[in-house]
Amino acid sequence: MLYAGSSLVIFYGSNTWAYTPLGRITDKTGPELEALLGGEEVTAVLSLTAGETP
Repeated sequence: MLYAGSSLVIFYGSNTWAYTPLGRITDKTGPELEALLGGEEVTAVLSLTAGETP
């Protein structure tokens, strides 16, 4: 999600805020994402394959 026009946030649960969606993670469950992203420091690499749309 795009936050405040210049920051990225990754949600792995529901939220009620009006962020701009930029994509979707489809190959992990909520608990798997929590295990991957729930630490203090996380590095995320974003990519888009030619022909795909977010």
